[in-house]
Amino acid sequence: MMLAGSKAEGTDLHTVVANQLQIDRGQAKALNYARMYGAGEAHASKTLAQAGMDSKRASQTAKDLFKMTRGTESSWKILRREVQPLLKAFVDSREDSPEYLTVDGNFYIPSYDNKLRSLTTDFEQWVISKVLKKNPTLSEESIVVSLYESYANSVRLFSGGYESATFNFLEMQTHRDVLRTPVLDCRLSDSLSALPEDTPDRDQFAAKYKRSVMNWLVQSSAVDFLHLLLVCMEWLCAEYSIPARFVISIHDEVRYLCSEEDAPRLGLALMLSNMYVRSFISSKLGIEQLPLSVAFFSQVDCDKVLRKEVDTPCLAADGTPLPNGISWTISDLLQITGGRLGCLPSSKELVL
Repeated sequence: MMLAGSKAEGTDLHTVVANQLQIDRGQAKALNYARMYGAGEAHASKTLAQAGMDSKRASQTAKDLFKMTRGTESSWKILRREVQPLLKAFVDSREDSPEYLTVDGNFYIPSYDNKLRSLTTDFEQWVISKVLKKNPTLSEESIVVSLYESYANSVRLFSGGYESATFNFLEMQTHRDVLRTPVLDCRLSDSLSALPEDTPDRDQFAAKYKRSVMNWLVQSSAVDFLHLLLVCMEWLCAEYSIPARFVISIHDEVRYLCSEEDAPRLGLALMLSNMYVRSFISSKLGIEQLPLSVAFFSQVDCDKVLRKEVDTPCLAADGTPLPNGISWTISDLLQITGGRLGCLPSSKELVL
């Protein structure tokens, strides 16, 4: 949904969550952003209650949301990297499809208190039988201990949700001593960075500010995107003499001011800037292809007033209704501009 979803077709994340939970899209959007920024079920339930939902239904809706998206949290143990081929061979030998997790190149299998622990015990017995055939003098305990990075420790990870992998990645990133954004390599402030290993209460400090660190991971990566987009827009506007002014950015929105006749060119510049920035980010992550579904904005809004949606009812100071704005897709803009960022022929008039 994040890569291929379309708001126009009703397949984007916010619409799908709204339909599955039987709430409106605005509520679903607020909940989705809250989740990505580290909010829990209690905050989600409170948000729904403030929007007018009764407390019992709000609590159940929040619970269903987190189970569907984030998944179920449980304990998992990390395997040594040398053991990963053994786990793959074990899984391939099974008729069923036992569940294990991969996060940032590491493999995790259920801890002994996890309801999925049968995978772990079966895998351990499978390895023991193979090792003892080659070296009968080894003890079963030593073989089991050698499978894990830390036999005594486990981590809390999510499984069963369609965003479990995302939250597991964020969770494990909080354990790093040095954190940087994936695009521009901006470093986390020292005030939230991990304390030196010999510092008292190091683990307590990390646990206390983990949500803030996860929030930083999400928002700072988005700020990388915003900064790149603004720089690209400034370059295109200067290169093709588009008289536009950056006005404001609000979360995932950027607003520019320009004359009505230059609006299509500015809209096309926004579309192209999105493509350039996403291409750079993909290349930075080692992905040298860019899906068409994410190359361009789903739409660019052109309006004479500042409002959330172009068709949101809006009144002038004297109570006069204001006309709706217009939304352009990349196809619309290519048709209007002819695919050119240069000045449009004067015969082409824009009608809002």
